[in-house]
Amino acid sequence: ALSLKFVTHIFGEHYELGLDYLQLLYLKPIQVLPILCLVSKERSTGKSTFLKWLKEIFDNNMTYLTNDSFSSQFNADWANKLLICIDEVLFNKEELTERIKYLSTTNINKLEAKGKDKREVEFFGKFILCSNNEE
Repeated sequence: ALSLKFVTHIFGEHYELGLDYLQLLYLKPIQVLPILCLVSKERSTGKSTFLKWLKEIFDNNMTYLTNDSFSSQFNADWANKLLICIDEVLFNKEELTERIKYLSTTNINKLEAKGKDKREVEFFGKFILCSNNEE
């Protein structure tokens, strides 16, 4: 009951959509889903708490990234995760936006670790972006 109350708080009038998203994420992890953007000018609205709540559910199948770590050519730490969450996201470059759009629809990605050759891997990552910047 507490989790449903929290989901209601996060998704508001889009509650049903939020529940559908979470159910598909859990039951059909390889299905393509939209990029989830949680945006509010106000602070302390629960965006970061929502990410922590998801981390409790998905554990090692979720990772947090910063703008810098997503911009890096090395992606071995997140290329095999289901949930890739970027808190306080601020993309000043169109190329980063395009990269997220591409990754949210592809099922293959090139994994690159420092000192190792790139290799193709299956990719089913879903992006959740949080920001206080409503623009």
